[in-house]
Amino acid sequence: DLRVFYAVSGMSLFFYSYATAATEKAYPLFRRFPGLLYEDGSNFTLEILHRTDVIRDVNWLTAVNDDLLKRVGGLEKAKEVLGSEVVLHPYEGGVVFQAGELPMLGDLNKGRVPSAYRAVNDFLKPLRYENWDYPYLRAPYDIDEMEYTRWWTRRFDDGER
Repeated sequence: DLRVFYAVSGMSLFFYSYATAATEKAYPLFRRFPGLLYEDGSNFTLEILHRTDVIRDVNWLTAVNDDLLKRVGGLEKAKEVLGSEVVLHPYEGGVVFQAGELPMLGDLNKGRVPSAYRAVNDFLKPLRYENWDYPYLRAPYDIDEMEYTRWWTRRFDDGER
């Protein structure tokens, strides 16, 4: 019954509201633990409007529809490229990439980026939305929110931390 073009799920902090300052206070956690999911679907939806040809980022579970999957080589290519750490769950209309048995936080202070997250990121990177007009994430007043948004969506890129 999934009729999504893109979806993402993982370990997340729960905020009373994304409009509060709580997300700004969580900035050090998001900068340290790349496996955390920052999910504010309304901001991403507003940014891309009605587009269904891009994704924001990846996490423990990342779903893309068949159209997006074809653009990166299809299911067979995914099976060929991704290691055994990444489990593929095809469904009618798309596939869910499961990056590891359980969600992982990673820890940039210790140089740990979950390798399965990085593998899914590398495979789906051609689909990633890059033309941000507005910041996706809220940050403390002295942090450039656009730079933070760019960093966040690229946090699993090799060498970009």
